Amino acid sequence: MAFRVHFWDMDHTIINNDCDVSWKEFMIFKGLATEEAREKADFFYQQYLDKCLDIDAFLRFQLEEVKGKTVDEVKAWCVEHYEKFAKPKMYTEAQKLIDEQKAAGDVVCLVTATNRLIAEPVAAAFGLEHVLATELETEGGKFTGSHAGEYCCGAGKLVHMNAFLAKFDKTLADCSYYGDSSNDVPVLEAVGFPFAANPSDGLRKHSQEHGWTILDFEK
Repeated sequence: MAFRVHFWDMDHTIINNDCDVSWKEFMIFKGLATEEAREKADFFYQQYLDKCLDIDAFLRFQLEEVKGKTVDEVKAWCVEHYEKFAKPKMYTEAQKLIDEQKAAGDVVCLVTATNRLIAEPVAAAFGLEHVLATELETEGGKFTGSHAGEYCCGAGKLVHMNAFLAKFDKTLADCSYYGDSSNDVPVLEAVGFPFAANPSDGLRKHSQEHGWTILDFEK
């Protein structure tokens, strides 16, 4: 039976939250980061919105607290982070669409710039078994504070998506993608079925000009 592959962004697409920003809030809450980290997190988030993110500087900042920690330690934090920051902000309309896609026999995959450990509890809550995300580097079972492979953001998502699609003998033309940010434009332009979900002002304008479907989920 023919099936389609559906890729969903995470932050502000299936949840009304930015997990990279809330991660630092969580680290402050846990007493593992200082109050000054909040301002720096906002600075990097603005860079992301402006499409000029200094990826290396951001990831060094973002991964400060996990450096030297074990996978099990960080996974436990990530579950707690999900419960506090992401679970209350899940879009029920996104859940409904994902459930319908899975019921139709389609493949549904989360693809996010956020690192895998933070993203996995969110994916599990939506019943998504496939996750493409920024991977973290480990040595001797502990995190180094660096990422591994292609940063899964903007056009970098296409690297991860194409590798995933090869397993199903599919191409981007066979896929849909749901994203909220202007950073998602390279991906939305590459797929056969683009959807702007809860789009930023910039993406809304771009979507209207290109005739892309716009979805607005209730907050």
